[in-house]
Amino acid sequence: MQENSFDADGSYLLSVPHPDDHGLIGDIPRFGADVQVLAPSALRSKVQKGFLEATAKYV
Repeated sequence: MQENSFDADGSYLLSVPHPDDHGLIGDIPRFGADVQVLAPSALRSKVQKGFLEATAKYV
């Protein structure tokens, strides 16, 4: 079940249960700097790796 709330600083927190990281890894980057993966750490690492690899192509 998806859960959402607002943090004290006004950030929107969304918890999405998802059995497969692959779809999320494709969806998350389209939000750019407007989104941050907080957990799980394995998903966060995969998303970070993708951003770093993309950045390396343009910097």
